[in-house]
Amino acid sequence: MLNSILDNDFYKFTMQQAVIKLFPSAKVCYRLLNRGRHSFPSGFAIILKEAVGNMVG
Repeated sequence: MLNSILDNDFYKFTMQQAVIKLFPSAKVCYRLLNRGRHSFPSGFAIILKEAVGNMVG
C-alpha cells in the first residue's frame, strides 16, 4: 500500500510546503480524488487510514 511518507510526487510536496510555510497554525484536511474512477475493494478505506496513521507515529 504505502511504503513511506515519501511515496509522493513533486506537486504534493510543493502544495504541502506552501501550507506549512504560509499557514503554519492552520489545520488542514486532505481528501482523495479518484480521477481515474478506479474501483477499490471492500475495506480499502480502513486499510488506507491505518497506513497513513502508521506514518504519523
